[in-house]
Amino acid sequence: MNEPTDPDHADNTRTPDIDLVPGVPPVPLTVWRTPRSGEDPTAVIPDRLAARLIDAYSTAGDQIIDLTPGHLLGAHATAGGRCHHRAWFTDTSYLTIAPHATMSPVDRPRGTPPSVIGTATAALMVAAWPLSADPADGELRRSWLMATASKLLRPGGCLVLIAASAPRQRPVPEDFTPVVAAARNVSLGYLQHIVAVAAPVVSDEFVYFLDEAVDDEGPHALNDEAPAATVHLRVHADLFVFLRAGGENA
Repeated sequence: MNEPTDPDHADNTRTPDIDLVPGVPPVPLTVWRTPRSGEDPTAVIPDRLAARLIDAYSTAGDQIIDLTPGHLLGAHATAGGRCHHRAWFTDTSYLTIAPHATMSPVDRPRGTPPSVIGTATAALMVAAWPLSADPADGELRRSWLMATASKLLRPGGCLVLIAASAPRQRPVPEDFTPVVAAARNVSLGYLQHIVAVAAPVVSDEFVYFLDEAVDDEGPHALNDEAPAATVHLRVHADLFVFLRAGGENA
């Protein structure tokens, strides 16, 4: 296992105006259609979203660091010829990454040495947000995540944070301004905001249905404190994409 990167010793050289579009944010907003399949109806990160992330931000032979629950990117990464490295937070909130690929491309030529993660070698790092249910723990983990991404991503590589909730789970509003600021402090520019819609698609329209549990009990079943309010079920994930400064894609 590689040693965690100390946030106090990360590359804190600040580059002015490293965001794609200067401002607060603004950044390009993109909508992805990633409807759930019958095999992942309750997954926080739908299967199609995992596949599209890999296709959009990496190519065959690239290293991917997977910090998602259950390491959901593994199968798609290796099927597409990527080198998949599992990552996780320890009980003390340190970020640990498997130095050798835990899953290698299925068509890797025999005798080819396994992928070894190192400084400025990874093309993509993906984590689910929030990093912890505890705010203090989450802030510490965020520091480790940003410092590690700054060290391990190659120039032009991307860190993607996926803010999503499981079906039937009420979303909690959150201000991501501190996250953007923390990324900027380690030379990770805010590149793009993606809205990945998991609702079914019919023709050119998204189709929304109330959850069965809500439908059976009435439209206000999830909001006992304010019965006059309308229940909104989350049908999308917000993806925040940060770019490592430098490289041809910067």
